Amino acid sequence: MAHVAAATELEQVALGWLRKLLGLPDAFQGVIYDTASISTLHALAAAREVAVPEVRARGLAGRPLPALAVYCSEHAHSSVDKAVIALGLGQQSLRRIPTDAEFPPASLRACAGNGR
Repeated sequence: MAHVAAATELEQVALGWLRKLLGLPDAFQGVIYDTASISTLHALAAAREVAVPEVRARGLAGRPLPALAVYCSEHAHSSVDKAVIALGLGQQSLRRIPTDAEFPPASLRACAGNGR
């Protein structure tokens, strides 16, 4: 078990360095993820917690849900697809936005105004 504690300590030290490098307050905390897939899954899970009250306690099954949408670039990693499926959001909720030279792309600005 000592190796687990050492890894946790190393993560805390590395996060402290990042916090100082970025000029964040001492109260700022974070997590270092081992893959982009896990970070995507956790970010979408956090967003789902905000969008669907009590989802942690009650789940999604058999509940009326608001229309949910997840926006990502047309070039987003397949982990986004996997995360919406695993989190019960459904692949139909995923909106892949074409990219262009602007940021944000005109297509995303248009979608944001009409709830697509």
